[in-house]
This record gives sequence, structure tokens and C-alpha cells, in this order.
Amino acid sequence: MSTVLLVVLLFCVLFAVLHLANRIHRLENALVDLARIVKRPMRRDRAVRKEIEELEEELEEIGDLAVHAAASEEDFDRAQVIREKLDRRFHALLASHLPVLRKEGPSPSPSPSPM
Repeated sequence: MSTVLLVVLLFCVLFAVLHLANRIHRLENALVDLARIVKRPMRRDRAVRKEIEELEEELEEIGDLAVHAAASEEDFDRAQVIREKLDRRFHALLASHLPVLRKEGPSPSPSPSPM
């Protein structure tokens, strides 16, 4: 009788350990997914910042040409296009950092209750 009870207890412990191992494995997968989700916006932000730096450098080069009176009409047109791109990139970067403010908006002031 005691050996049967010992075998049943052993199976219960084995089942509990396997169940715990399964839960830990699922938790690990969930954490990996969460890390991937969190990392995605950071990579996008780095790419946008790098593009902003490149556009600013190109705009500075055109500015240097203009200072030395070597800029053509095409350079000024290209500078305007670069400014528009920079504006869009700055707005994209700002929007990625302020999603909470866009969704919430201003909080309404409490209205006095009628008496």
C-alpha cells in the first residue's frame, strides 16, 4: 500500500515539475516577444535620427556653397526639398515620442454640479 502511495506521489511531483517547466518556457517566449516589441520603436528612432543627421549635413554643404557664392538654383531647390524632408522627419520623431499626449488630449475641467 505504501509503495502505491509513493508511486502516485512521485507521479504528482513529476507532473508538477513538468507543468512548471512548461510555464517557465511560455514565460520566456513571452519575454522575448515583449523585448522585440519594445526594441522595434528604438530601431526606428535611430534610423530617423540618422537620416536627420545626413539631411542636416547635406543642408550645411549647400549653405557653405551659398556662402561662397557657388550655389546654383538647383542647389536652392534641393535645399527646399531637404527642409521639407527634415520637417517630416522631425514630426515623425516627435509623434513616436508623444503617443500618449496625442491620444489623451487636454483633460476636461470638472463642471460644477447644479444645486
